[in-house]
Amino acid sequence: METIDRKIAGDLLERYFEAQTTLQEEQQLREYFSGTDIAPEHAVYTQMFCAFAEERQQLNMTDPTFSAEDKFTVNSNSKKFHFRWMSIAVAAALAIFAFLMMPERGDSLKLIIDGVNVKNRELAISMADTQMEQVNSMLGRFRDGSTRQIDNMNKMGDALSPFKSFNRILTQTSATDRLK
Repeated sequence: METIDRKIAGDLLERYFEAQTTLQEEQQLREYFSGTDIAPEHAVYTQMFCAFAEERQQLNMTDPTFSAEDKFTVNSNSKKFHFRWMSIAVAAALAIFAFLMMPERGDSLKLIIDGVNVKNRELAISMADTQMEQVNSMLGRFRDGSTRQIDNMNKMGDALSPFKSFNRILTQTSATDRLK
């Protein structure tokens, strides 16, 4: 086919994006964009029209023994086959990993002091109780002190509330001044 000039290529591009081109016109556009004489305003569409040429070469679509439909069927079946077996292999690997890395479920209470695992259940429970009591006492002190601070903040807010109404009056006055 002969090469098309830039004006015809622009018209074909408009028709292409409106889905009004024939297969021959689309082939002309592919040939135009695979060439070297491309208008700068059309250069952005080069990758769009040349992308399928690489796919066609990868699928070896030029081989006369297979039609395009046959190659698509063979390729999709092999991808499905590989995907199916890969998903089964990944699921099996995850199951084995979870089984091997899962801690023993026999004793759920563990205490480690200075890197040594303490197996005495009563000692572990008493240590946990003392730690929880310390946490509760710290939270109680924080709660008592924080209410005083919050009360002081509320008093300050009450003292500043007249300024809010003063600000509202100023904004209303300036808005009415603008309307005049």
